[in-house]
Amino acid sequence: MTIEPIIAGGKRSARRGRPVAIEDREQYAAAAARARQLSDYPEGTAEAMELAALVKAILAWERSNADALH
Repeated sequence: MTIEPIIAGGKRSARRGRPVAIEDREQYAAAAARARQLSDYPEGTAEAMELAALVKAILAWERSNADALH
């Protein structure tokens, strides 16, 4: 499972303005892996914007699924 890159302003941007949502553990793992890949990009880059959106989605999933993580 992969998470589609969330590149603001581009053809593949946050699914055209819709918020990113993680729906299951497989997507959660893919989002976490992608976030690790993006962690060293400087602020203001498309990759940093993608990382910010992923972190927001990851945190939302963790809040809603805390019991699934243990």
